[in-house]
Amino acid sequence: PRLQATLISLPLYFGPTDHNFCLASTGFYGKPHVDGAMITAISCLFLWMFLGALRSLYLQWRRKQANRAASYHRGCLPCPKLKNKMVFGFDRIVQLLLAGRNCRQMASIQSLFCEVGTTFEHILLRNPDFATIEPENIAAVLTKDKDFGIEPRRAAIQPIFWDGIFTQEGLKWSHSRISVRHHLQYKYYGTLEVFRNAVDDLIRVVREDGGLVDLQPLFYRLSLDATTEFLFGESVRSLVASKESNGRKFADAFDNIQKQAMQRLQRTHFDLLSWLPPSQAWKNLSYITDHMIERNLSREADCEKTLFLRAMARETADRAALKGQLLNILGAGRDTTACLLSWAFFLLVRHPQVLQKLRTECASTAEFDPALSRTTLKRMRYLQNVLKETLRLYPPIPVNFRTASKDTMIPTGGGQSRTSSIFIPKGRTVAFCSYAMHRRQDLYGTDSELFRPERWDEDMPLFRDPINAKWGYIPFGVGPRTCLGSENLAGPNLKWLTLTCPQWTSL
Repeated sequence: PRLQATLISLPLYFGPTDHNFCLASTGFYGKPHVDGAMITAISCLFLWMFLGALRSLYLQWRRKQANRAASYHRGCLPCPKLKNKMVFGFDRIVQLLLAGRNCRQMASIQSLFCEVGTTFEHILLRNPDFATIEPENIAAVLTKDKDFGIEPRRAAIQPIFWDGIFTQEGLKWSHSRISVRHHLQYKYYGTLEVFRNAVDDLIRVVREDGGLVDLQPLFYRLSLDATTEFLFGESVRSLVASKESNGRKFADAFDNIQKQAMQRLQRTHFDLLSWLPPSQAWKNLSYITDHMIERNLSREADCEKTLFLRAMARETADRAALKGQLLNILGAGRDTTACLLSWAFFLLVRHPQVLQKLRTECASTAEFDPALSRTTLKRMRYLQNVLKETLRLYPPIPVNFRTASKDTMIPTGGGQSRTSSIFIPKGRTVAFCSYAMHRRQDLYGTDSELFRPERWDEDMPLFRDPINAKWGYIPFGVGPRTCLGSENLAGPNLKWLTLTCPQWTSL
């Protein structure tokens, strides 16, 4: 009766309407009258919604009981939980959004670990997930390929970023990785000649400007130019290209696609726009890439610059698959390199004593070996320390995650002592934050927030445990999916560029 009375009074809240569109009609004495069939239909709708919610709660309860039983049989204990003030963690979401607006999102995430501990469970809008900065847990997540996968990243990115090593799993991914790793070992890439043109273009642009220069966008162009020459045998030369050139169009389209991929990844579970047709940026990038592939494959077969492209083409007969593979590698190579370059120079200009020491080492190395091979650069100990310290404080991949493909567990962080294993149900996500882990005082010392390259020649706590030594420093990831571009693209670019520092009298 109460539901019927509520339904009868509904028309009064909406005011007078046209009789043809009114759910109720006026009966005797001006009292609203609702047709019985309408009441039945709406009652059924409410009943259906109520039963659906009840069923969802019941299934959730059953799943929780099953997870609790599975956790008990595996000897797992629950980990600490991040406490929220608002339902579904809306307060934490607002906190992270505001921090992101002020460019403090990583520091905000780090504060959560300081508040709760190195491993905790959290709820943000959906089912409980997990976060950790414990090296032993990260090792388990990154080495158990059968237990953890990259979904939903693959489903979010693949539609606009093609099929390639970055979006593949299983045997397909394994074959791609072996192939790419093998082809990156060509003797031609043992030198740094492939990066010379891009670095020369950057120096020319900086000199022509003659004043204050914002290096970060230039570093992204530098990285794109060097990586396209590395992959395609032809640089797009976006640093010096005009706005109407294909090189600049390629760079702009690639930027746009990268932003779209990140947006889709951030709203994986709420993306309602996936049915839209491809964007103009996607079409431009696809068109220019196709022409670059065909043009460079038609060059002389013995051309050293196209060794990588030809090798990949021999293993990938399908041009669409070849394009996807190359653009996947380009996406990983460009961003990691540009990020490393930007943060390195950001730190160097704020620590003049480090810059001067680095310049001295670079100058002596250039006199000893003008050819600048990779082998020579690896002997530059202080340069290696500067790279490591930059990547420690500002890793190119500050946060990453894996999703459990089946019921599994991570080895530590549960119970009162926080040393017991933790049960991870199928479908739950384990996020790990290298930004926060790299600043742990128990791993890097009490001055872990400071930029001090000399720490890598000292006896840091990190080195005293084999698991921490291997998994406590993961700027490019570790394990089967470690970034291939870290050794072949990001590091050499910075090393070559740093060797030009003596030419820049005021930096």
